[in-house]
Amino acid sequence: MRLRFSLRTLLLLVAVASVVLACAAHFYPIWELESRRRRTLDYLSWSGGSDADREIRDKLMTAVASSTSSSLQTPRLVLATTGEHRDLGYVVTVDWVSHAPIADGVQITFQDGTTSNVKFIEEFVTLNDSYAKDVVLFIGSVYRDEFPPPANRTNVNDVALVALLSGETVCSNRVAVESRQAP
Repeated sequence: MRLRFSLRTLLLLVAVASVVLACAAHFYPIWELESRRRRTLDYLSWSGGSDADREIRDKLMTAVASSTSSSLQTPRLVLATTGEHRDLGYVVTVDWVSHAPIADGVQITFQDGTTSNVKFIEEFVTLNDSYAKDVVLFIGSVYRDEFPPPANRTNVNDVALVALLSGETVCSNRVAVESRQAP
């Protein structure tokens, strides 16, 4: 009789432990993503810079604050800006929120409807991968001189829309480009 009670107790403990481990495996990634989301908001809570800097910060904060574990599963392009660059023609900079960087380039749509796929330089990809353990906000830039021909002969006013790429596949929404001052 005592052995039977001990066996039942052991089976109950194994069942309870299994349920606890299953719950932990399910909820830990959600908790970890939520922690990274809160940390991103903390990093964005500064008040310095110009009015334009604060406007960008506000857009990014709104995007991060409105994100959820579910919405972060797909990269959401928040902001795409262009600016003249004294040596490299112009630059297109993008900011996006996601559970992981995922994107390794951008697809640029020009005013005439043509598109060009441009990869981020390896430093941006590596930097975003290292930030992924702490935040849900990522950034990348491409310079006109990196575009394949004939896109490398365009001017800053030709850029209309931008979407993120993962490999050669568009993985995000498209956003209209905003012009900013040169770096």
